[in-house]
Amino acid sequence: MGLDDGCEVLSLPGVDGGVLETGRVESPWVRLNQSALEICRILRQPTSIDELRRTLSDRRPSATERDVRSAMSSVIDFLEARELIRLRSEPAAPSTALAVRLGCRVALPSGDSMATRVVRAANGSESHPALLFRPGSREAVEDPSRRDTDDVRLPDALAAELQQDVEQELVQASTELSVGFDAVTRVQVLRYRQGQFYGWHRDRPSDDRVDKLSSRLLSYVQMMSGRNDFTDGDLELQAEIEQGVVVRWRVPLDAGSSIVFPPHLLHRVRAVTSGVRVTAVAWAKAESGELTAPVS
Repeated sequence: MGLDDGCEVLSLPGVDGGVLETGRVESPWVRLNQSALEICRILRQPTSIDELRRTLSDRRPSATERDVRSAMSSVIDFLEARELIRLRSEPAAPSTALAVRLGCRVALPSGDSMATRVVRAANGSESHPALLFRPGSREAVEDPSRRDTDDVRLPDALAAELQQDVEQELVQASTELSVGFDAVTRVQVLRYRQGQFYGWHRDRPSDDRVDKLSSRLLSYVQMMSGRNDFTDGDLELQAEIEQGVVVRWRVPLDAGSSIVFPPHLLHRVRAVTSGVRVTAVAWAKAESGELTAPVS
């Protein structure tokens, strides 16, 4: 399938070009991506995902498939930014077929006032910078270059009510998606003001590494703000739906609507350019335990 066929493509996530170019991290993965950046500098005409895959595989025959996909991401980001590759947008409307293919569940607003109450409380509550776990790390850290958002503390009664609602929705989602779980983490309420964002990341490692994130089974995001309350700030998911076909889905969420998705999917929150974006996030886990920071 090419870029003109079937599911439309918006973009692909890249990796930190600064790290790759300075070579601060030495590993086969980084060297492969350095080769990807070299290819970017050479290419001066439109190309295809399959062509990039073949070129990268030829340059590093011993690279794993996952490494090739990572290198492809950096190449295509580079090409897209310089308008050397033509990528099309996924329509800004719920796509049942795409959601199913990615293993997601999108729920429309239930019509209650929870979203409005949470937004009102979040705007007047204490907050602190949201943290994240780096791969293999045992402690959450603050890193505004990767995640710049506020973790808001709701009044206890409202927080407990929201927790119960989220747990009930995750039970329903797990049934529909055929994914069982044992516990739900504390629900985080996150506030994004102008300029705040969260870069590309996974909530669970994509490899076989066992750490504090590996027990996550489902990721949950519920939009609390209305679409007229902020500009940009969209949630985007990225996945390779088949060899050579990688989609980026800009998820259309309005106040009260939610999405449940596999935690290994790459995703991000685009920078808010105006207004305030408030969401609730949580994770269903295979074992009990408190863990609220995503993996970087």
